[in-house]
Amino acid sequence: MARLLRLSGLEEYSLWWAGDLVVYIMPPPTSRFLHGEWAASLYNNGRIFNMPGSLENTLFMGFALPLLAVGLWALRVRRARPTSQRFNDPEGLPLAWVLVVFLIFTVPTFRILGHEMLNMPTAAIPFIPFFNNIRCPTRWIMMVGLLLPIVSFSALEAWWKSRLKPITQVLFTCFLAAVILLKYWPQPYQFASKSAIPRAFRMVADLPGTTVVPIPLGILDGYRQVGHMETEQMFYQTVHEKKLPTGYLSRVSPTLFASLDAEPVLRALLSVQVKPDTVLPAHRSSRYSIFCKLISLSLLSLVPPTETNQCTFCFAKCCSLMATKSR
Repeated sequence: MARLLRLSGLEEYSLWWAGDLVVYIMPPPTSRFLHGEWAASLYNNGRIFNMPGSLENTLFMGFALPLLAVGLWALRVRRARPTSQRFNDPEGLPLAWVLVVFLIFTVPTFRILGHEMLNMPTAAIPFIPFFNNIRCPTRWIMMVGLLLPIVSFSALEAWWKSRLKPITQVLFTCFLAAVILLKYWPQPYQFASKSAIPRAFRMVADLPGTTVVPIPLGILDGYRQVGHMETEQMFYQTVHEKKLPTGYLSRVSPTLFASLDAEPVLRALLSVQVKPDTVLPAHRSSRYSIFCKLISLSLLSLVPPTETNQCTFCFAKCCSLMATKSR
């Protein structure tokens, strides 16, 4: 059905978020002991990640619990272990199926190393307005991480009750805890120091005005991007403490995007960013040299809001003069 929906030309907003099954066993770069070269090669592979290098698509569940669950399930199929207490409880019986449902949510398409093998039942969800916003697989993998230990440990308890001595059960439990701890042990956190901020931003802090326009500039949200937004600018803002006409939010009002086109200066800067080949070379006049110094600092300090119109006019006039001289 999902294939027919695609062929029909219906808009499909979120199937590209579907996770690759390899991601379940691929340690993320935040793992101190498990991440290696093989994981890095997959992590930056566009066939597996539609956004290579994005932690948002990380679905790593470790190795211990999935292997334990598969092994215990195989024993149950062969009737080599008794049913668990969870299975015999009417309220606990559905938990295994709930776990399967959340697993299906993470992979609308059965994909292995970038090759799509089969559309899952949830592959139709991306075609349904409103519901297609559940696109991100990491929103479901958290539920898998909560349910998998309950189902696995309940089956493990049923298996070892008549086979292992209490002391052996305790030792095996400690071993599992150590393995799971290694899985979640993170890399050292990276800290940013204000001393590493370029000196230009400290100079801007002493300039008059309440707003700083970083170059390049841009606004983006989960659906749209205008220009280019450098996230480090928000860290630099802690030094100059001025307003920025740039930023990133999950959802941004369309009127905010439109406001960039309403401002002559910002519209001109965005135009140069998007189409840099349209800017003609200019002579090194004194005014142009001053302008280049501002660009080299990647900042433009504006005057207070009461003089915004005058500032916009003067800056636009300056740009027009430079464009005239460049001809």
